[in-house]
Amino acid sequence: MQDKRPRLFATDKELYDLMYSAKQRITDGVLHRATRERGVFFGASTTRADLADYISMTIHDLQDVVELVKDAEPGTRGERTSSLALKMKLDVAEIKEVMKEYADTDGRGDNVSVQQKTSEALTASVAYSEFDLSRTTLAQRQDRVATLDFKVEDDGIVIRYPANDKGREIVDIFIEKLESKKKSQLQQERVAVEDLSPEDRTRFFVNLVTRMSGFRLDTVTKLKVSSASISEDDLELDDDDDTAEKDVAKSEMINLVKNVALTGNDLLVSKQYKQMEEDGFFITAIKWEATQTVHPFDKAEFEALFENPQEGTGFQYRARHSRRSERTGSYPHNFKLPDDAIKKVLFSLLEQTARTVLADIRSSRPIAKGEK
Repeated sequence: MQDKRPRLFATDKELYDLMYSAKQRITDGVLHRATRERGVFFGASTTRADLADYISMTIHDLQDVVELVKDAEPGTRGERTSSLALKMKLDVAEIKEVMKEYADTDGRGDNVSVQQKTSEALTASVAYSEFDLSRTTLAQRQDRVATLDFKVEDDGIVIRYPANDKGREIVDIFIEKLESKKKSQLQQERVAVEDLSPEDRTRFFVNLVTRMSGFRLDTVTKLKVSSASISEDDLELDDDDDTAEKDVAKSEMINLVKNVALTGNDLLVSKQYKQMEEDGFFITAIKWEATQTVHPFDKAEFEALFENPQEGTGFQYRARHSRRSERTGSYPHNFKLPDDAIKKVLFSLLEQTARTVLADIRSSRPIAKGEK
C-alpha cells in the first residue's frame, strides 16, 4: 500500500536533480563554492554531475534545502507587462471593495494584499503558487507574486498587470465582478492592431519609438517581422528557424527605422519599405534604446510586442534603465531593472504613447463606405 503521508525531507536524488538541471542559475562556480563551504576542494576539470552528486550526498537541514530551491527558481526579469483601460468612473474605494471580494472568493487560495498609494492610485499584490509537473520534484512548485496597479483617471481606470496567465485571470475576474456589481457591461480599451493594414501596423511601431515625449531614439537593437502569408504552423517555429527572407527583411527594417530617427524621413514612403510591403512584411515586435531630452538625461531600453503577431493582439512591454552619472556624464555598460518609481514613469509614458499613436492612425485612415 502506498504511503500517502506528507514527506518532510528531500532525497539525495531530488537534490541532485535540482542542482544539475538549474544550469543557468546554479552554475558550476556556485557548485564549487558549495563544496568549498563543506571543506572539500574539487579541481576545475570536475564535471557538473560529480559536483552535484557529492553535494546531494551531504547533510542538508531545512534551511539548506529552502535556499537551494530558491536559488534554482527562475526569476521574473523576463516577464512583460500589459494594461487596459476601463471606461467607467470609479473611485479607489470601489476598486478595493472588488479586490476584497476576489480575495474572499476566487482568490481564497492566494495571499491578497491591497495598498492605497494615493487618492487616485492603488496597488494589489497577489501571492500564489504555480506548479509545473514537468520540472524536477523540488522545483515543481514556484512561489510568485502578481502585482496589479490601478490608476483612476477622469473617464475611467487603467489597470497594469503581469502579461501572464495569472495576471490575465485576475483582471478577467475583476472585470466580471465589477460588471456584476454595476449591472452593466464595461467598455474595455486595449492596445491592439487587428483592424489595421500591414502598413499601419508598421507605422504604429515606427511612431511608437520616434514620438515618445521626453525621449530621443538612439538605436533599434532588435526587431521582428511577420507576413500575412505565414501560416499558423510557421508561427510555432523558433526565431532560430527564420527563413533567409525574413532575416533580410528584419535587417532592412531595422536600418530603415534608424534612418527615420536620424533624418526625420518617413519610412513608409521609402523605396525599400515599399518593396517589403509588397512582399507582405510588417513589424510585430521591437526593442529600442532612447535617451531623455531633459534632466537627468538617463537612458532607457524599451521593448514592445504583440503576443499574437498575426492577429495583432496581446500588447506587452517592458523597460530597463541606465542612470547617467552626474559626475562624469557617462552611463553604465548594462541596462538594469528600474526601481518601482522609475518603472511606473516609463510604463505610463509607453502606454500613453501607444494609445495616442494608435488613435492618430485610426483617425487618419480614409473612411470606407458604410462606416461612420
